[in-house]
Amino acid sequence: MTKDLTEIYHQGQSSYSQFYLVVIHPKGFSTQSDESRREYLKASAPDNLFDLVMNYWKVNLHQFVPKPELVQNAEYTKHAQWMVALKELSPQDYETLLAQWKVVHKRRINLWKAMKQMGVS
Repeated sequence: MTKDLTEIYHQGQSSYSQFYLVVIHPKGFSTQSDESRREYLKASAPDNLFDLVMNYWKVNLHQFVPKPELVQNAEYTKHAQWMVALKELSPQDYETLLAQWKVVHKRRINLWKAMKQMGVS
């Protein structure tokens, strides 16, 4: 729904570009029914639905960030990308989660390398 609403209200140009690319994957979920879904949303969705959906993401995105303890092969690129998206959408939740990670995952050197490569740490 977030992808469809972004297409409707912002022609796919999200003001939260990292969130949109990392979390929504605009190209990864395209289907033949995209246009009909969007037409339905245009006709039936309340005017503030996009704001409501984005507020949901702002409040809850931190719960969707991949957990470093579940990583495979010490590959933390996705974790860092999600943290960039979280920082963009909800800076306070980013700071809180980052502070937790600094304590719990301080020995995960590859995590901190990935974070640094993404410009967050």
